[in-house]
Amino acid sequence: MARIPFPDVTADQTACIRERRDGFLPDLYRMMLHSPIVTRAWAGLGAAIRYETELPPDLRELSICNVAAKTGSEYEWHHHSRLALAAGVTASELQSLHDRDESEHLKGPRLACVEYTTAVVTDAVDDRAVRQIADLLGLQGLVDLTALASYYTAAARFIAALNIDIETPAE
Repeated sequence: MARIPFPDVTADQTACIRERRDGFLPDLYRMMLHSPIVTRAWAGLGAAIRYETELPPDLRELSICNVAAKTGSEYEWHHHSRLALAAGVTASELQSLHDRDESEHLKGPRLACVEYTTAVVTDAVDDRAVRQIADLLGLQGLVDLTALASYYTAAARFIAALNIDIETPAE
């Protein structure tokens, strides 16, 4: 149960979020609406990372799931593991993120992105990791992936701090 109550909000306050999400208002954003200015900025950055970067969908969703696994964010895992599967990530690749045996199940760009996002989450990025991702994705891709890992780490911390539960289907 959330540590603070959800705010009362109007349809106008939630319209921009619902628009991008087929009418769905995730509890992360619902809780965030205690601060509309933060919500607008957060939602804008999240939309840019998810919908406007050039990261391929499989690498983007696999990387988000890796951040969820490494931070223990069941909320983010719940929302993004389905998207990862739809983007072509296999169930065994996803499971490897929890089992910490990624190199047995992931190869090439997928393994590189998982290793890099793990390093971002654990504050262990080194020059080799930066060069590897820059060589693989270019400098824009490096910045996009770094922003993605940082954003979803922040989301995981926000969700944990306020103890936001996964929405039930009726919600």
